[in-house]
Amino acid sequence: MRQESREKILKTALGLFVVKGFHGTTTREITDAAGISKGLLYNYFPSKEAILGGIIDDRTQNLNAVIGYCKVLGNRDETISRFIQAYFALLRRDRDYLRFRTALVLQPGVPKEVTDLIGSRVGELFEAIVGMLAEVGVEDARDETYILMAKLEGIGLHYLGVLRDYPLDGMEEKIRLEYAKRFN
Repeated sequence: MRQESREKILKTALGLFVVKGFHGTTTREITDAAGISKGLLYNYFPSKEAILGGIIDDRTQNLNAVIGYCKVLGNRDETISRFIQAYFALLRRDRDYLRFRTALVLQPGVPKEVTDLIGSRVGELFEAIVGMLAEVGVEDARDETYILMAKLEGIGLHYLGVLRDYPLDGMEEKIRLEYAKRFN
């Protein structure tokens, strides 16, 4: 029951944040939409920033699990292919959250604790990817992570809102083929 209430608050808040923005959403709107009391909300989260932190933490934990799935010890090509596949699956599955997170980071007036949290989580994920690539024998794993992530995040930005009718499936195939050729 406790976990269900927490998840309901986070899901409701994310839905409102996506539609109304972080600044445009009040805790009252979150409690009303979730059908809970303010007291219950504050039992789980002391502030709107803490709710956002919960959303970010949940998504980060999901990504860490994905990185664990991607590691195929001794098989660099399969590991990279799985990682690319997982990244594109994330784009498809969490499009609203990723659009919101990207907009949030770029808008002025976001509390420093929120931007610091996002920055630290992105940094942790980056280091996990470096470790994953190093474990499967990619030379200069840190530089390769910068290159791979720049490509994937560029594709992600275009898919999330810059270009209409973005050919996500085709781009996934192209980048998987590029990396398969690159490391053979």
